[in-house]
Amino acid sequence: MTPNPRAKLFMNIRSHLRRANLQFFERARERQFLLMMRGDALTVSQLITVRPDGVAFRIETRLPIVVPTHRRVAAAELVARLNRLTERGHYDLDIDTGDVCFRIDCHALTSMVIGKVMLAVLGMALRPLARDWRVFEAVLLREADPVAAIKENAERIARETEAKQRADRAAATPPLRRKDPQSPIDAEKDLHEMIDELMAQEHAADPTAGAPDAFSAEELEELLPEIEDESDEATGGDDADGDAK
Repeated sequence: MTPNPRAKLFMNIRSHLRRANLQFFERARERQFLLMMRGDALTVSQLITVRPDGVAFRIETRLPIVVPTHRRVAAAELVARLNRLTERGHYDLDIDTGDVCFRIDCHALTSMVIGKVMLAVLGMALRPLARDWRVFEAVLLREADPVAAIKENAERIARETEAKQRADRAAATPPLRRKDPQSPIDAEKDLHEMIDELMAQEHAADPTAGAPDAFSAEELEELLPEIEDESDEATGGDDADGDAK
């Protein structure tokens, strides 16, 4: 017997939740799943409800506080402003009970949803609360101004994002090779490089540096007789022997 579309989508979602090792409670008659999702700063509940037509489902992530009565007007303004900043889904405020949730409606035209898509939608329903939790805390519990709280939170996120990008770039840069100071090969190479560098600097400052000094005219006149005498001594013995012969 083929299950009706609502039951088919309900079983499909249940299989994905089990495969992802997520703990949940289910209400089969109402076609609902309840998950407790724990983050770094707070724990929230997520309610998944399969719509009666069996081709859509809704995910509601509930804020873990109740808005005080005297702050519900400010909460309504905050929710309206945050919804303008949110691309997918939106916040809902029950003005009578003070409950706040973030809601996403999803379609599954064949009463089936892909596992990766299901997990992605669960994450999409969590990210706004993780982003805006400090804003809710400031406005609802510390009576901060909604506009100022949203601006301060956006500046904080920008600073954290920039710091993370710098850290990622630094981690992606390959480290420089550090030479072993105990290695004689590296030490000799460093010595030669230092000598070459010093000679290059000296040559740049004085192009004639390092070349032998030229003799002056007076020095050449003094050295010329000595050079001729040395030349005669070197060749004189051969000439005498030739004459004798």
